[in-house]
Amino acid sequence: MITVTPQLAASFLEKNTRNRPLIQTHVRRLAKEMQEGRWRVNGDTIRFNGDTMIDGQHRCAASIKAGCSFQTLIVRGLDSDVFSTIDAGKGRSAGDTLSLMGITHGNAIAAALKFVERIATGRVTAGGKNAFTNSQVKALFVKYPGIVESVTMIPRKKCIFPVSVLAGLHYLFSIRDREAADKFVFDILHGIGLEEGDPVYVLRERLLQNSYTKQKLRPEFIAAYAIKAWNARRGGKKIAVLKYLENETFPLVAD
Repeated sequence: MITVTPQLAASFLEKNTRNRPLIQTHVRRLAKEMQEGRWRVNGDTIRFNGDTMIDGQHRCAASIKAGCSFQTLIVRGLDSDVFSTIDAGKGRSAGDTLSLMGITHGNAIAAALKFVERIATGRVTAGGKNAFTNSQVKALFVKYPGIVESVTMIPRKKCIFPVSVLAGLHYLFSIRDREAADKFVFDILHGIGLEEGDPVYVLRERLLQNSYTKQKLRPEFIAAYAIKAWNARRGGKKIAVLKYLENETFPLVAD
């Protein structure tokens, strides 16, 4: 076990002559983990074949970018042909991380947490540019504790609404009005007694139509429609259609 300073990391990278290309998004993600104090010694190693580093380049590059030192195990003397066996197993997902904490429905909760954070920070339309690390998702679980109840009330099968999106919206709506949020979700799922002009009726018809088509709506479009329906219902408005355009500002959740 050694402490790798940015200077030592730079010297390791000088010996990084046979490795895959650096993925800068991964470097930035690891650097942020180090800067924000979420980096943990987990038994992962930096591996060497002679003087050549064959595993650990992203961690070293992140150390330099963050200006932070980190502790790690070092393994030396590996054969030159072991590279193809490194990181060949299944990566641990954020859902796996939550499950290891004893949390049921880990995958659904992780997805809902990410969605809520994207809404809360105005990054819902950023696509793959706002990926979350497993440690960030753990922090979001503390930040949004009510998400568990929202996820557990959404059926996993035959739901016309993406589970993580509907659970995330229920959580956000519940902050404003829990009873209204429960009714909103119930009406979407069951459609009992809805009349034309009711914003949730219009939303549900659009979602049913989407379930029959090959080209599905993107999750952010479904979320925008749902927020607009929520806002209209909260304002007591009747509507005939829901629209959301590609270049439109993403709607805010009304009180």
